[in-house]
Amino acid sequence: MSSRKRRFNQLDSRTRNSDKNEDSHVVNEEDEELLSPKRQAVESEDGSRHRSHDSEGFEDEEDDISPKTMNIPGKPASVGILQCVRVENFMCHRKLTVKLCSNVNFISGQNGSGKSAVLAAIQICLGAGARRTHRARQLGELVRKESSSGTARISVTIRNEGSDGFQPEKYGDSIIIERTLSRNGGGSYKLKNATTEKTISSNRKDLTALLDQLNIQVENPVAVLDQEEAKKFLTGKASDKYSFFTKATDLERLDRTYADVSDSIEELENNGKRVESSLSNVVDTVKRLKAEVEQFTQLEEWEDKISDTRRIQAWAALKEIHSDYEQAQAHHSMAEEKLIGRQKVYDELCAVASNDEGRTAKEEHLQALTRESEEASQLKRDAELALVKTKAPVRKYQREAKQVEKELGSAREMYAQSQKALQRAQQKAADDHQAKEQAQRLSDLEKHRQKVEELKDGVKRWQQEQSQHLQSYQELEPVVDQAKKRSNNVSKQVYAVQTKRNELKSSQGNAVAVYGGPKAAKLATAVQRMKQAGRWRGPVMGPIGMYVKVVNGKEEFAALAEFGLGNLLDRFIVTNDHDRQLFQKLRREMGCNRECNCFQTKENKRYQIRTCGIDGVETVASCLSIGNDLVFNVLVDQARIDSRALMKSLKHTEEILLQTNSLGRESIRGGDVIREIYNLPLGDVVSINKSGARNMRSNERPLKQIIGADTRAAVQEAEGELKQLEAELKEYKSQESASQKELQEAKQQWNKARQQLRNTNNKLEEIEEIAAKLQGEIDGFNNVEDTDFTELEDDVENCNQDVVALQEKLEAAEKSQEDLLPDIEQAKNKVNELAARNERVLSDLGKAEKDLIRLVTECGEHERKKTRAQQKIQVVQEKLPEIKNMLDERTENYHVALRQARLLQYRSEYAIAQKEKEADGETPDLTPEDPPDEVLEAIAIESPSKQAAYYEAKISRLRKKIVQEKERRNIQNITYEEALDRYTRARKDLQAKNNQLQTIKENVTDLYEDLGSRQKRWKRFRKHYIHMTKGTFDDILNLKGSSGSLEFDHNEKTLNLVVQKDNTNENSQNRDLKALSGGERSFTTLALLVAMGERLETPFRVMDEFDVFLDSIARKIALETLVEIALKLDHRQFIFITPQDLSSITPGKKLKIFKMKPPERSNAGSLSQQVLD
Repeated sequence: MSSRKRRFNQLDSRTRNSDKNEDSHVVNEEDEELLSPKRQAVESEDGSRHRSHDSEGFEDEEDDISPKTMNIPGKPASVGILQCVRVENFMCHRKLTVKLCSNVNFISGQNGSGKSAVLAAIQICLGAGARRTHRARQLGELVRKESSSGTARISVTIRNEGSDGFQPEKYGDSIIIERTLSRNGGGSYKLKNATTEKTISSNRKDLTALLDQLNIQVENPVAVLDQEEAKKFLTGKASDKYSFFTKATDLERLDRTYADVSDSIEELENNGKRVESSLSNVVDTVKRLKAEVEQFTQLEEWEDKISDTRRIQAWAALKEIHSDYEQAQAHHSMAEEKLIGRQKVYDELCAVASNDEGRTAKEEHLQALTRESEEASQLKRDAELALVKTKAPVRKYQREAKQVEKELGSAREMYAQSQKALQRAQQKAADDHQAKEQAQRLSDLEKHRQKVEELKDGVKRWQQEQSQHLQSYQELEPVVDQAKKRSNNVSKQVYAVQTKRNELKSSQGNAVAVYGGPKAAKLATAVQRMKQAGRWRGPVMGPIGMYVKVVNGKEEFAALAEFGLGNLLDRFIVTNDHDRQLFQKLRREMGCNRECNCFQTKENKRYQIRTCGIDGVETVASCLSIGNDLVFNVLVDQARIDSRALMKSLKHTEEILLQTNSLGRESIRGGDVIREIYNLPLGDVVSINKSGARNMRSNERPLKQIIGADTRAAVQEAEGELKQLEAELKEYKSQESASQKELQEAKQQWNKARQQLRNTNNKLEEIEEIAAKLQGEIDGFNNVEDTDFTELEDDVENCNQDVVALQEKLEAAEKSQEDLLPDIEQAKNKVNELAARNERVLSDLGKAEKDLIRLVTECGEHERKKTRAQQKIQVVQEKLPEIKNMLDERTENYHVALRQARLLQYRSEYAIAQKEKEADGETPDLTPEDPPDEVLEAIAIESPSKQAAYYEAKISRLRKKIVQEKERRNIQNITYEEALDRYTRARKDLQAKNNQLQTIKENVTDLYEDLGSRQKRWKRFRKHYIHMTKGTFDDILNLKGSSGSLEFDHNEKTLNLVVQKDNTNENSQNRDLKALSGGERSFTTLALLVAMGERLETPFRVMDEFDVFLDSIARKIALETLVEIALKLDHRQFIFITPQDLSSITPGKKLKIFKMKPPERSNAGSLSQQVLD
């Protein structure tokens, strides 16, 4: 049997038996919507669907009927009662605070005094709507009309003590619920901690959760009875009382919910019938699709044969290609071995000859640095001369400005004199009656004008001085900063050289101390001592510098390679936690801080590192000889010595290692090995980030060499360098002190000029104000004779024009000075830049001279032998490319054929595995992706016995046979996978509908059983509550010498009261309340109200005008009865609101009476109380 047929039969049998294995409780989305109302209602009481057996013991356990008691009887209430009610701009109250006691509270007052407003505030604050208060249609209508803000604020404080409190860790012992109302209809809630008055929540959901947990029922008329509900209850019919009773006991809501559940179950049944009627069409579709799938069984066997034959044909072709590949590989190996041997001889010669090339490079580098030093010095002198020339025009403009200032002073003096002449003439022409007074004013005005001109001249003068001093300050500030920077840099260099010199001195005669100073030497001695004592559990190596040497012939990179290692030469190496802890203890004993730390690693074989394979590129690992494997591995891990390249210059790096692609992004040749590039002569580091951008990290400190250095010569060099640096430091300190002094003087002069300018401006404003006042007085006189002052006025105008012209000339000179300032600043920056460059070049020059002297002694002459060896290499190299091309071509062909064969092998094995999965009942993956190379490489190579042409002919015959069979069966337009997929989906659809139908039937049965059980429990609950209410009703009537009972008619939904006026005389029994007096009828109804509330476990009850229809005797008995009952229930809180006289009630610790103030009358004489029409 073919795999396709076997797969189809297994699918068919598996689908037929799926009804037994599938979960029978799967319901589609439509059924879930029908079940959701039922589940919400049925699960609302006990939280589970199948819990009908819980009601079996209901009659035996009466305590289960009663709600949970929060406040324990006999003790004052600890949670849920009202402590305080505050209102502001609410109804008729501008501001009111009512502090309630924990047991009995009476609120009394005249009509319109705002008693019911307290009840309305409690209702609104605890979540009720405006209509529930029967005082307004919208919340905005409850805002006090006289309120200017248009908002009202009401709050209720609730006790929250004990274990039953609502989130006491957040809200504390008391909770403030505050609600804000706006006249335009807006509003908000706030739940606060009463102790800290901090707002904890503003979410209505939290208020609902609080009311649920504390069992506060503001919508229940028994818990909160307002005037309208009281009137309706006291005067209502039997049906109204029955409705009131079911609503107060929540029986009405449960009955309504059960009716909705019953409707949902019926809808679910109808849905099941619709599903059942649609099954016949689905069965026919499955049969038709099954017949289509069976036609592909024979074709699949032939397709499997083609796939297997193609796989074998690929292995046969690979076998033929492999023979050619082996021949080319053998020929190439012989040529490479010959080239390697000759190259080895040539490399040995080049190892010595390369020193001569290094010497030439050093000489050229030294000459280049010498030329660069001379050029830098000349450029610095030229820049300083250019700076002097740039400053020359500024001095010229300053001299011109001073000359203009003198001329401006003379012009202003002439202007003042001409004004005086004009004023004298005008004064002389004044009338004799006013001459003296007008002359005095003109004289004063002239004095003030002169003073104004003097002050204006002073303002300009101080402005110029302030600008000059500010400019001087700004010019000196960068000079001081540069001097400080130079001093600090040289100080750091002095400290570094001193430290180096001291370490070198202390390490003379001690090789260990070179790499970490005296502490490292002591630590190494202690390590050896503990090693001899056998206290180490593994090898302890160090310091690392003791195991590192410079490779012969690569001394020019020694300092750069040491820089690439970082500060690791003084470190030690341990191999376990015990040795690390013991070593750290030893470090502390030796007084080590940051120095001489350790690395912990495992003992492994020496790492086999890769090389970049680029000529002329050295790495830290290739320039250093590290004999110890453990040290070598640590430096690879910690210092990455295999991935840090060393180059002679940045230019050399750009030519050899850096490359740019077509998008302009740079990369490093050999980037899989090389990550960073260190460049001579300064140690600048180049790296390329992921986005192809170059990162350049400059090294500001000179390179130093410790590995293989002469200690004595290094000490002498350090001392010479130290003397030079100390001299430079002394000079820089002197320059810094002088610059700082000039900067301080410029700042003082600037501050002084700024203060003088401020004082002069203030004085100028004062004098100008006085002059303007005098001018106004002078202009008021109209009796001056018409005298001709044209000539004098022309003189004044001409003088004024001269002043303006000179001022413009002065401003032009000042602007010219300001225009030259950027050029001067640029010239200064260039001088500073060239000075820094000159210092750096001189430092590099000294180092290059030392390197050249050391290199000269190592050079030799080996050109002849090297030339002969190179000629031999060229002979082999000329033939090698041809051999290599042939090998590459055959290698590529072999790998392509190998990958193709392995890929066909993998797909064949994958197809077989998928068929086995399908046979085991799992879902197959019919579209596999190409596997990774690791998976393909793991497939073994096969060797077929026949050639590839044989298998190719076999594949052609099978393909032709398949085409003929498809034409005969007319199945050209559909594949087997498509037919099987359509059949599978149809079977799953049939299976899903069967499961859905079974689930609906089971759920309908369970739901009807559950609903019936709950309805029985509801009736027992109703019976129990009626029994308790009857008993309490009779007990209350006995207090008045009467008795009574309650008659419930559940079919007619009526509640009738039976009253016996004299409980000792059965003849006084009366079923018609109309036969009773108004007071007796009201007292009886009130007794019923109290009886219903007796079983209500709400922490507080509020009753508004409950005694409205009682006569005085009945009212007294009712009040005494209510007080007596309330005082006995000291774990409950009662709030009674009445307009009647309460003089018969005595306040006490448990009873408190609030007397409201009489209402204020409006202008029309009506009350200002706000009520709903």
